[in-house]
Amino acid sequence: MRADAGINTVKDLRGKKIGVLAIGTGADATTRLMLKKSGLDPVKDVTIVEIPAPAMEEAVKSKKIDAGFFPALFYYRAMSSSEQDKSVFDSYEAWGKPYMFSFAVARNEILKKSPNAIRAFLEDYVALLKHAYKPENRASLIDAVVTQFKAPKAALEQFYLTKKDIYRPTDARVQAEDLQYAISKLHELGFLDRDIQMAQYVDNAYLPR
Repeated sequence: MRADAGINTVKDLRGKKIGVLAIGTGADATTRLMLKKSGLDPVKDVTIVEIPAPAMEEAVKSKKIDAGFFPALFYYRAMSSSEQDKSVFDSYEAWGKPYMFSFAVARNEILKKSPNAIRAFLEDYVALLKHAYKPENRASLIDAVVTQFKAPKAALEQFYLTKKDIYRPTDARVQAEDLQYAISKLHELGFLDRDIQMAQYVDNAYLPR
């Protein structure tokens, strides 16, 4: 958000317009969770609108919104390009722990039909993760991302493949309790009509031993 917006704490967002990437996304859930933790009603006390990530910075600067949710790449790009922006909270503060929003799933019929293919895919994925998080490989991986996705290198260097980045367990194991925590919070927020018990759906048996 703009440094001159008069917003220094989450409670200062009362009556403000907040941009999220899309209603119903992790960005929306994180915003609503932090608002509730701070004693604000996400429906009555603020106005939440959809703003695509590439347009968020300009929407804040042009005062179309008072604050916006920035994924890591866009956050670091915005903070490095302007001294007029500041942060009030991050997703870790909202959730209080690493949380899982992205994971691989497959139908049981596929697992039974092609177990070796599933194991081979996951073996490659875990090998990639372990390679990516070795400090000596970080620079070359950043260069690869810049080349492939045209991402701003200066922004990537501030967070990519560090503890500031998104949560990626390097063994790719899905911990049922961590997944349950996120699902239960989504239920509390009204994103899900029931609190789905996730342990019955988690199977790490196809991962490398």
